[in-house]
Amino acid sequence: MQPFEPALSWLQASWQAVLTWLVILLSVTNPQPTVSSTVRDNANGVDRLYSQSRAQGGHGRFECLASHSGQCHYLVVDRDCQAGACAATPSLSFSVAVGETVERDGLPEHPHICVDAQGPSECTPP
Repeated sequence: MQPFEPALSWLQASWQAVLTWLVILLSVTNPQPTVSSTVRDNANGVDRLYSQSRAQGGHGRFECLASHSGQCHYLVVDRDCQAGACAATPSLSFSVAVGETVERDGLPEHPHICVDAQGPSECTPP
């Protein structure tokens, strides 16, 4: 048995552990971008619109907590679209009743989420 064999064996096992941790850290430190939005509009202490939304990896969750019209109207467009090119990028328009939560797939990677109590026509793309 060579005098350095135990040390070399330990060193090889340590390097394997270090490389394993590096792979794990690299996979965790680069998550998909997340867009979170809380919109709250009130007058005289009464909520006219209160909505929370979150989108990540093409999936979104939209929660309508309050709206004077009884609905939260959403418009989701691609934040990266350029003026004139947005027409070629499909937008997603839908409504959620107060107290309800809706989940949607197929969202753009960088979504712009607009919510209004009146209707999606009140939303303006970026």
